[in-house]
Amino acid sequence: MKAIIFGGTGYIGSHIIEQLISAGYMVTIATQDIDNISFLRDMAVNIVQFDKTDISSIQQIIKGHDVVYNLSIEDKLHNSFLEDIEEEIDFTKELIIYSSNTKISKFIHLSTILIYDFQKEDNIDEFYVPNPQYQIQKLGIHWEKVVREIGQQTGIKTCILRPAISIGTRDRSSFFTRLLESHSNNLYPLIEKGNPEVSLIDARDIGRAMAWLGSYECNNENDSVFLVKGFNTTWYQLKKAIDDVIGKESQTVNLPKNLTSEQIEKYNLTPFTVKAFSTNRLINDNRIRKKGFITKYKLEDTIRNTIEYYLK
Repeated sequence: MKAIIFGGTGYIGSHIIEQLISAGYMVTIATQDIDNISFLRDMAVNIVQFDKTDISSIQQIIKGHDVVYNLSIEDKLHNSFLEDIEEEIDFTKELIIYSSNTKISKFIHLSTILIYDFQKEDNIDEFYVPNPQYQIQKLGIHWEKVVREIGQQTGIKTCILRPAISIGTRDRSSFFTRLLESHSNNLYPLIEKGNPEVSLIDARDIGRAMAWLGSYECNNENDSVFLVKGFNTTWYQLKKAIDDVIGKESQTVNLPKNLTSEQIEKYNLTPFTVKAFSTNRLINDNRIRKKGFITKYKLEDTIRNTIEYYLK
């Protein structure tokens, strides 16, 4: 099967590419910036550069593929201004239209757990309607809506994946890298002694899920939206797993729920991670599991693989 990927230069994208190759896909990476893709050059992929304003060239590089993967949300939601995200949503709309024009049968969109609020603590599934508090959440929800609506209008089959918070190699900016830095500084932050529960996933399993969706019979309905998690744990259990793999127990800093901006900066956190640390947030991903996809990596596997990568 031939797959073309847009927005695949982030760390999650790199794992999706690896798993697509492992599953036997012939992979093409479409990128605007060829200066930041050194890790891709060691993979068995075709790399093409494109210009968003050149419609004919985009349609030409899409032509002949079986499935289009849109991974742009990974970089945009974490590293961009809101105007850039809105521009990327508009490009996603055009990309679906271009895909339909070139007779592509399937469009798969990587979404995010960030669209969910913190009001429901467990059994968060695809039927739960989030009440977004932040503009970034509203944009993530709108992005999904555009994918479904344009898919319905053009007739192309669409699937959407909402992975849990991820941990994996090649990551340089997520919550986990900040926790590792805090661990090395012997100031590991916990709220409510680390008792709140959370669903996490190994980035390799996100890649495996995306490869599985490539052969799944997607449609444009709500049942083609999938949550996926690797495992449930507590923030304390995560800290203990890091201790065990590194072989050193970091000092714990027990923090209150209501942190000042100075405390958030001091302990290398973000407002989002503060809420995540202090609220139970468990995903129910029975939909994708009942369809046949099962994650592979547990907490210990994930932490060991990731830390060993950073210690090289």
